[in-house]
Amino acid sequence: MRQYQGKVVAITGAASGIGAALVAEFSRRGAIVILLDLDPKAAARVSDTLGLDRDKSACFKMNVADKRSVDTTFRQVLKRFGRIDVLVNNAGISHISKFAETELSVLEKVIQVNLMGTIYCTRAAIASLIASQGQIIALSSIAGFSPLYGRTGYSASKYGLHGFLETLRSEVREHGVDVLLAAPAFVRTNIEKNTLNEQGKVYGSKKALAGKVLTPEFVAQQIVRAAERQKRLVCISPMAKTARFVSKFFPALYERLMYRKIIREFVK
Repeated sequence: MRQYQGKVVAITGAASGIGAALVAEFSRRGAIVILLDLDPKAAARVSDTLGLDRDKSACFKMNVADKRSVDTTFRQVLKRFGRIDVLVNNAGISHISKFAETELSVLEKVIQVNLMGTIYCTRAAIASLIASQGQIIALSSIAGFSPLYGRTGYSASKYGLHGFLETLRSEVREHGVDVLLAAPAFVRTNIEKNTLNEQGKVYGSKKALAGKVLTPEFVAQQIVRAAERQKRLVCISPMAKTARFVSKFFPALYERLMYRKIIREFVK
């Protein structure tokens, strides 16, 4: 069992949604929480709302898609707190659009934020994580192991995330570093409110959801519990577990069922 009392936990996308809920969960366990977000004022509001001790938390403006921003911010964090024990790669964006109709810039942006952002942050923190025998946690999705119609860029970023972190796990396990991938189904967060369309604008329309919509608080609880138990993967919700099983062993059946559910998003 991992313990987080006094541990330094850095969370990207910490100003809202699952990120903010993770801030609350780790702070309850006595962690020193670092809130990293493009919107530092919103991150500060999360900190104030939770009543976090100024000595046990800090907010930094950071763009995960900008390597220079990531490197500069992590140097500041390490200078102030001396180490990073847990890195939570939570920041992400999505899109809903058919590949043939989607501007390449949209796909590039999604992959840059979701995959390269995780790579940049992990690279900036890896030496400290190895030194402290720490932990890497990343927010994935059912799109990380199962096809999801109209989300080629998002799926590419999440499949890539699994390949990157599962391979990294094999390299850092000898140093005592854990790697957890968390795959929830549909969650009520800002990523759903700000999903991009084929032109890179806010999608806006109501999406076809399969299964119960999860709260960020529930998802955060499940992630931290899995992290405490040093799990490698946690599929959050029956929908996520079913999708993983069916897509792996009955891929054609999964594709038909998924298509029937998701295609309504594209019916004008």
